[in-house]
Amino acid sequence: AKPFRLKHVTDYLLNQLIMAGPLTGVLLFWKLSKFRIKNEFDRALLVNIAGFYIIFFLFSFKNRIEAHWTAAIMPMLMIVTYHLIKKDSGIKLWFKRLGLPVIILLMLFRIYLAIDAIPNVGHTKITFYQREASALEIKKMAEGRKVGFFNNYAAVSNYIFYTGDSAVHLSTPEYRYSQYDLWNEEKYAQGESLFAIQPRHMDPPFLTRMVTGEMKGYIIIEKFQSLTGLKIIPHKPELQNGTYSFKIELHNTTRHTIYTRHVSEPVLVIMQNNNIITEIPLHQSNKPAIAPGEKVTFHFSLEKTKLNQREPFVLYTRSKENIRGEMISVKPKYPRSET
Repeated sequence: AKPFRLKHVTDYLLNQLIMAGPLTGVLLFWKLSKFRIKNEFDRALLVNIAGFYIIFFLFSFKNRIEAHWTAAIMPMLMIVTYHLIKKDSGIKLWFKRLGLPVIILLMLFRIYLAIDAIPNVGHTKITFYQREASALEIKKMAEGRKVGFFNNYAAVSNYIFYTGDSAVHLSTPEYRYSQYDLWNEEKYAQGESLFAIQPRHMDPPFLTRMVTGEMKGYIIIEKFQSLTGLKIIPHKPELQNGTYSFKIELHNTTRHTIYTRHVSEPVLVIMQNNNIITEIPLHQSNKPAIAPGEKVTFHFSLEKTKLNQREPFVLYTRSKENIRGEMISVKPKYPRSET
């Protein structure tokens, strides 16, 4: 389970104040507190506004919440507070005084972000700066290989948009899930040599300063094999002589063969409380390959005294490059007596 993070909560509250208006947000929320329900439409507006804020506030206890996730309620917030601000001459005057400079500054800032001719300062517009040139630079570096990006779904989208080529998103086990986990785009590079870009914090080889100013490295994956679609099926453990025996099946639900003896050295990882309990190489199934629709079985044992029965297990597959395949969290139903 994820731990409570106070930083996520404070970031969420601050971001929502900024979303309502960097300077005018306080006025909006103060007027919102004065709003009184007169009909069902008013009630629907207030319930939706409160519901969004409360739900994401609760989620923020253990998750990072993007500021724009509450953007859907901004029109409702304006409807609710508009007449209250309009009728209050003092608040209306201060709203104009605070709002107009913000609008002007935001417009100038957007122009600065949009025009590559204006140099980037620090990391101010690193997300937008020279993106077309960066995509073309990476395509040239790949020298005809297919391209993948580690832990950066935005970079994949930029590359596809500016080059017209496909690309692969490569997630490590700790990286967040995204739309690329719902798409079967990894088949594009199946069995191919892959030029994989890694961010600086992954300590990659061949670290290079890109045209954007970012430092990135890369690795060459000799023969890419996706483990997505190799479903993990855990079974109820058995207790014998103070030791739990676990049985796990892997089911190939894809249309291609997954090789257990492969240059990518695929493994099944069992983890609890962020500690890896064991890693089982897939070749221990004694099958060189898992055909479409086929299942293979793995076993591992763990002493009862070394097991926290209150915490779930995390099971996932990965390659030697630490590319995540399938991942599940499961809390087994432990037998009370030995068999």
